[in-house]
Amino acid sequence: MLSMIEHRVTAFHGPIPPPEILAEYEKVLSGSADRLLREFEAEGAARRKAQEATFTKDLVALSLGTVVQIGFFVLAGIAL
Repeated sequence: MLSMIEHRVTAFHGPIPPPEILAEYEKVLSGSADRLLREFEAEGAARRKAQEATFTKDLVALSLGTVVQIGFFVLAGIAL
């Protein structure tokens, strides 16, 4: 007796599967493609918010460092 096994692997690049794969998800579970896209959008928004917070903290730290540095130069100038 001869039997055949087929193994298929599908890969894609990027955060969102290609439309064909999303359509297959939708066939299996109605609304699943929409859920996947909403999750991707929510994750992107959270990532952008975290990056913005990091940028703001870095900017504040840089500004504070500059002010302190200027203060040291002023004090050094007065001490001379």
